[in-house]
Amino acid sequence: MRGISVLIIISLLIVGCAVLLSRVRSIESILYHLFHHLDIIFNYRLSSNFFINTIYKYYFQIFDRDSHRSEFQLVAPSLYISNKFGCYNENKLIKYNITHILIAGSLLTKRFPSRYRYHQLNLRDIPSENIGQYFAECVDFIEQAIESKGTVVVHCSAGMSRSAAIVVAYMMHAKKLTFDQAYSKLKEVRPCVGINDGFQKQLRAWQKEGMPL
Repeated sequence: MRGISVLIIISLLIVGCAVLLSRVRSIESILYHLFHHLDIIFNYRLSSNFFINTIYKYYFQIFDRDSHRSEFQLVAPSLYISNKFGCYNENKLIKYNITHILIAGSLLTKRFPSRYRYHQLNLRDIPSENIGQYFAECVDFIEQAIESKGTVVVHCSAGMSRSAAIVVAYMMHAKKLTFDQAYSKLKEVRPCVGINDGFQKQLRAWQKEGMPL
């Protein structure tokens, strides 16, 4: 209970700062990262907590409405990419008719598990991580969702590296593109993406192998 009380106090301070300084971009960045780390710490214990979800709701109303990182970009028919906060906003999930959510990271919350079909990867955003082991299952998950007339969104934390790598892998396989072609096309619709060097090397190696599943 003491830990929860501390979280409530911190959250109230965050919301107070947000209300007073909602026009300041540097504060937006600070709050974004504060919410990110609070969610990592408490997601398993408090992800369904009414108070925490209320805090997220006001965060979205104040800051998320024009954040490019939380927008949904269409990268292929019935396939979107976003970040964690975009996918914690059910209004956006409804707006884009999302049915399936692919989470590229272990310390991220399945915010609406009873209403969407999730597939989650145990994946960290570090160059040495073996992301290649997930290419086949992710391509299969996306293809099955689309074949069933569903719509998929792929996200990680920032929607920049892990989710981008998975989306590029799908584009390479589905569209028979090289890594460079797929990555370039993704950057056109979501300029903020930045796949880490280790993931890029694995995608290039997968390309040389013929993109096997």
